[in-house]
Amino acid sequence: MILLHRCYLYLVNYARMKPDLALKALPTLQEDLNDSNPLTRALALRTISYIHVRQFVEATVTPLKKLLKDSDPYVRKTAAFTVAKLYDHDRTMVEASDLIDRLNLMLRDENPTVVSSALAALMDIWERSETIKLTIDYTSASKIVQILPDCSEYVDPIFFCGWTSRS
Repeated sequence: MILLHRCYLYLVNYARMKPDLALKALPTLQEDLNDSNPLTRALALRTISYIHVRQFVEATVTPLKKLLKDSDPYVRKTAAFTVAKLYDHDRTMVEASDLIDRLNLMLRDENPTVVSSALAALMDIWERSETIKLTIDYTSASKIVQILPDCSEYVDPIFFCGWTSRS
């Protein structure tokens, strides 16, 4: 796993200098998005999202939709942050897809880390968008309040900022 992590880190840096050659690694990364190991899936997703090459951005959307519903909470958490990262790369593509709606659904996840990651990603998108409004419905707000005792002290500010930020 450490070797894979280092290879992916090298790829992210290498892609900045030679994006055309980095494209040769895309099929391998796409395969790793379906790996049985959740850490490999999350690492591949995070790596793809860090590469500022159009083909990588476009290739992320379809598997991301699946990974937002992954059985592993670490993969779902990584997928939530990937939506915000993709928004940074291509706002129009993300707004035209249903990724933001799927991110909203993650506010009802059973895992507190996934919920806080989804809220943090939504807040990040909302802060950079002039058209998207951040609203939390009663069901999601109730879920957030319910899991708050299970969250670490690092997660609490994310929840409170989500409720008290500009309208």
